[in-house]
Amino acid sequence: MPTIYYDDEIVLKNMLKREITALITECDAAEFIIAGDFNCNVGSRFYGHLEEFIADNSVACSDVKMLSREFTYSNSDHTCISWIDHVLYTKLMDNNIIEVKVLYDYVLSDHKPLSVIFDNITLLGASCRSQTETDASQFLSLVLV
Repeated sequence: MPTIYYDDEIVLKNMLKREITALITECDAAEFIIAGDFNCNVGSRFYGHLEEFIADNSVACSDVKMLSREFTYSNSDHTCISWIDHVLYTKLMDNNIIEVKVLYDYVLSDHKPLSVIFDNITLLGASCRSQTETDASQFLSLVLV
């Protein structure tokens, strides 16, 4: 994935415009979630390409929308941090997000897991709607690792 080089910027643009857009176009699902390491730090030159992709495909970015001053990546001595992992979803799901947070206490790699909890989502015909706000077992929870 891209880091700081010009060629990597081209790779990112191609991935977003060709590969992921093709998946969305070929997908027959009304709603979808795309999550992962986009190597697009908020405010970086790469992030503009992600913003363009979001606008062109009518998707939203839950972490950027609901968080601020977070990071999802840190090097081994914590001298370099960045926010490069993101969760994108169809705008129809926007009102279904209950919580977004970075799970800093989990050490799985140099990336911190990004947790997004959705409510009232139907998957493959099975409802994930919660009965009460405190019944977390019924929530659809996506944890990006």
